[in-house]
Amino acid sequence: MVDKAAGNFAFTCRKFYFLKLATELGLDNEIPGNDTYEFVQDSEDRVIDRIKTDMLQFNLRPDEKESKLALLYHTPKFHKNPPKMRYIAGNVKTVTAKLDKIVAIAMKMCKGHFRNLCKKNFDFSGIRYCFDVQTSTEVKGMLDLASGNAHSISINDFSTLYTLFDHDHMLGNISWLLGKLSKNSGLYQERVNHEKAWSVKGDSEGTVYTIGELLEMTSYVVYSYLGLW
Repeated sequence: MVDKAAGNFAFTCRKFYFLKLATELGLDNEIPGNDTYEFVQDSEDRVIDRIKTDMLQFNLRPDEKESKLALLYHTPKFHKNPPKMRYIAGNVKTVTAKLDKIVAIAMKMCKGHFRNLCKKNFDFSGIRYCFDVQTSTEVKGMLDLASGNAHSISINDFSTLYTLFDHDHMLGNISWLLGKLSKNSGLYQERVNHEKAWSVKGDSEGTVYTIGELLEMTSYVVYSYLGLW
């Protein structure tokens, strides 16, 4: 599939495909690996067994069909000149899939809570603290409110915006956010089901995680892919 071009497909030479993948992984370097990917001697089964053991601290047990690691693949970026490749780690039905889903659902709930809190602050103070947007139309709407005469916008793609995050700094901000939202609601635990999460008291039934546990789970998701956990 062609990147950023839904419904478009490209035919790629198999040898070229794997040579580009090998270069991305640093397999053709004198010492295999690079700043992004670390070469390890452990087999996939050994790594999976180690992660399964780690999952027990979160009371999670991956199914047998999830006994695999994320699969790295790439799609062509024809909107670049010359064309490049976008490398993607497919994490469907992998050994960390259950943990990833729980963290994603919990963070989505926190995002909605934070946006509502910022909206209340804006209603009282007129100061906007949250600029999270889904589409460029929302950005233009903000510019219209600010200037009254915005007719067009320019969008810039920062290719390293996500890959160069300082992970310790990011997790520190998430810790602050969880504490802020808990203090605002007076609830310090989150209940998570298959589709959503919500803040609850300590005596709530179902699958419940403390703020500390959620932070540990989020840290594991971040650092497990960096080989630092």
